[in-house]
Amino acid sequence: MKAKPIFFTALLSLGIFLMNEVSVGLQAQSLPSSWREATRSHQHERDPLEVTGVRASSLTGRDSDTLYFRDRGATVQVPINSVQQMNFVATTDARRGVENFQAENYSDAVRQLGPFARRVVHYVDVPNSNAVTIVNMYITALSRAQHFDEAEAFLLLVPLEGEGEAFVPQIFEVAESMRLAERDYMDLIRRVPISPENTRYVLFMREFAESLLEQDAIEDASLIYRRVREATDGEDRRWATIWMAYAEVRSGGTFRAAELLDEVGELEVSEAVYSLYYLIRSRLSRENENFDDAIDEISRGIVYANINTAWFPEMLYLSAISYREAGNIETASRVGEYLSMLFPENYWTNRLEREG
Repeated sequence: MKAKPIFFTALLSLGIFLMNEVSVGLQAQSLPSSWREATRSHQHERDPLEVTGVRASSLTGRDSDTLYFRDRGATVQVPINSVQQMNFVATTDARRGVENFQAENYSDAVRQLGPFARRVVHYVDVPNSNAVTIVNMYITALSRAQHFDEAEAFLLLVPLEGEGEAFVPQIFEVAESMRLAERDYMDLIRRVPISPENTRYVLFMREFAESLLEQDAIEDASLIYRRVREATDGEDRRWATIWMAYAEVRSGGTFRAAELLDEVGELEVSEAVYSLYYLIRSRLSRENENFDDAIDEISRGIVYANINTAWFPEMLYLSAISYREAGNIETASRVGEYLSMLFPENYWTNRLEREG
């Protein structure tokens, strides 16, 4: 995802911080099943967490909106939202875990970072702390070591608002790893908060679904479009409906695709997905062996498409095979040459060449 460069810059900064701090041993605790349980169960820590950046250095627990510190034998209460800076001091094992993470020894990193991350996770909503970065590193290590159960458990636990927004890109990275490992990842996708009132994560959904289509994971992409379609309204729902129709027709669901396009209705020429709409119409016509209609519809899409549009190569491919199936071999060859010239390494160019 596009958030990777920022994320790994943060991880490098964390690595430098962890390897230069003095620390004490910490014991791992079980991961709670909900954030409410997490905050409730950490009102009183048996072993304080050592922190820097605040007046009291021993963090003994928290509740929903207050941190509790031990300072010279007394308990100090600090409102969570008032924290200006607080960094957790790593254990020796955690520092070794960072080193192994940077060396791509992810199994060792999981083992060494785990106890520290399981305790720090209960503070990821504290502003201006390094808790999110620590937990993000651990989740990445879990995913790359294919410890998907715990990686998923963390991402289903942490809050995704405020400081926790940094975990949203992580959800899609872990979901992609789980997909490649043939694991069900939709619980993670459902966790992403989108609604008619909250559409700021729809772009992540769009990028993820687009990457799935590029890998020919059509059914998985359709699940993403369905999620957006069910959770939004207006333009976002309309966009998801069109792309869901595209995924359906690519996977052979022509009847469902036609229903979805009927729901969308006619589009204006100025709309970005106007040409995609006619690409889908052309595919539907080809499925019904209406090759003249297929040519008219794909030609209409091409006329109003930008050459930089993601689906432009596919439109040229469909145009070439529609002309071929209609018996116009000369025009089909010219369109194929145009496709090869503009997009020599493209999937649709290679497919046309394979099909002769």
